[in-house]
Formats: sequence, structure tokens, C-alpha cells
Amino acid sequence: MLPAPSCATKSRTAPGCGLYLSVEPTGTKSWVQRYRDAAGKPKRRKLGGVNRMSLAAARAAAAATRHRIEVNPTDPPGET
Repeated sequence: MLPAPSCATKSRTAPGCGLYLSVEPTGTKSWVQRYRDAAGKPKRRKLGGVNRMSLAAARAAAAATRHRIEVNPTDPPGET
């Protein structure tokens, strides 16, 4: 059995397609999307907090970002 993650470290849970739930040591939970820019560099984009955005809304926002990248491979706004 794997040990439980420490509360002092950042953790992630991935529902798929580059979307994951980021949990900060402070307890803040937010949806984050991982993608690659036109040059192939890994990027992250914070989509919103769990208390303001449902999983369905986060998946829709991630799909819209993926579509924008396919059509125009420039970086979408809000990358971190």
C-alpha cells in the first residue's frame, strides 16, 4: 500500500486529457491544464478553482484550449 501524500507538499490528481486537480499545501484546489506550445515546450494553464468551476466546466475549458492550439499554435492566455 502506498503512503498517503504529506500535507506539506503539492499534490495532483488527473482525470485525463492533460487536465488535473492541483492541491496546494494550504488546501487550495484548482483545475490546471498541461499542454505543449508550438515549440514543444511543456506549459500549464490554471483554469479555475474547484469551488467556482465544476469538473464538466474544466473539461470544456480544456477542450476549448486544445482546439485553439490545434487551429492556431500560439500560446493561449493564462499560461503559467
